[in-house]
Amino acid sequence: MTWEHPVHLYLKRAKSNQIALGTPGRHRALLAELVDLPMERTD
Repeated sequence: MTWEHPVHLYLKRAKSNQIALGTPGRHRALLAELVDLPMERTD
């Protein structure tokens, strides 16, 4: 990856979203609780 290619913007956005909003695993766990489904914790 180089800074000349715009893919670095997507990587930076994905990482900042993960920091600000939580990991995908955390979102799956919260959703599983809301719909009363058992789910393994992977965090």
